[in-house]
Amino acid sequence: MKRASKSELAQRINYAFSLLEQQVAPQQIIQNLQEKFGVSEIQAYRYVQQAKKNTSLLPVPESTKIYTTKLAYGLIQRVKVFSKSIGVPTNQVISQALEDYLKKQGNGQKKE
Repeated sequence: MKRASKSELAQRINYAFSLLEQQVAPQQIIQNLQEKFGVSEIQAYRYVQQAKKNTSLLPVPESTKIYTTKLAYGLIQRVKVFSKSIGVPTNQVISQALEDYLKKQGNGQKKE
């Protein structure tokens, strides 16, 4: 079984949280999680335990997808050095740089 993405994890915990707020019994929530998401009883139990610790719904991050592109070797090295110096994963640095660039360019919309 493949590992759940951060987005899937947040959705499942939020589902359990919502049912807890409706005062559904934890064992029923576990069964619902198993049926709805196809997870094991143990994993469903963990989602319920995490939901009990929360005071509100978790933000659901946008799903990610692997995207391969060619970059100049020097640029790759500079990004790696920079990301290591600030303690942030390289993909996060690149994602933020693209977001900033697109915002500056009008969110990627062609200007007329």
